[in-house]
Amino acid sequence: LKITDVTTAVKYYPVTSIDNLTFAGNELRLRGFRALLLEQDNAIFECFGAERLLGNDVIRNFVLEIDSRAKQITLNPKETVVKANLRGMIKLNQHSGKMPVLTIGLAGGETLQVLFDTGSGAMIDLKTEDYNRLISSDALSLIAEGKGGNSMGVARVIDNTSLKKVEIPLVSVGTGKFENIRCIAERLPYSLLGTQLLDYGKVTIDYSRGRFYFEPFEKASVNMARKDWNINLSAVSGQLRVSSLWGKMKDELSVGDEIIKIDNEEIK
Repeated sequence: LKITDVTTAVKYYPVTSIDNLTFAGNELRLRGFRALLLEQDNAIFECFGAERLLGNDVIRNFVLEIDSRAKQITLNPKETVVKANLRGMIKLNQHSGKMPVLTIGLAGGETLQVLFDTGSGAMIDLKTEDYNRLISSDALSLIAEGKGGNSMGVARVIDNTSLKKVEIPLVSVGTGKFENIRCIAERLPYSLLGTQLLDYGKVTIDYSRGRFYFEPFEKASVNMARKDWNINLSAVSGQLRVSSLWGKMKDELSVGDEIIKIDNEEIK
């Protein structure tokens, strides 16, 4: 099967079928679905500490609820009637092949089409084409330019590319409002809405009816302003290495450099 991953890399993987998958407690049993065979040493397994990934091909057959406060993920039969507030409902893009692609609001009446991606730990990751479209509007502003890697997919890790750090003054997701979000613009097939959203509300995806619901835990808008470092680090094969650099730091270090001490203390 030809796969284009989140980094836009293309790779071919063998596909097999699984006849019977039972979850703990035997309350949920799945039959007859396809599975992708990834390499044993695939970086994404190491990153998440997982042995397997349960993907959209399986989940789209259910009504999915993710409640971070209850620390619970619920897969309900697709016939289930969702009881969430309709004011927090967003229609899914009908041309996205059952992926949870939706449109969120930005400042100045602008909009952004995003893929809700539980593999992204950020609030928003911005694809380059959306950055180019919106940079001259009130919807975002450029904070810094950098180089390095910010994304990992099933085919590869982006390790040395040009990056742009931007600030988005306002984002509306259903009835949720977020201010001053800082994010990275890079080469991606979709702009992403990541799992940071789950810190602020409950998400329900009704795949069969094409609906996405976000129910904020609090009514007030969330100010996400924060200070940023001009260097980002990643753990790679037991070593702490530079993953991205910003501003003047681009001239002092290189992506991939190993960090051996912090404040004169050795890294163990």
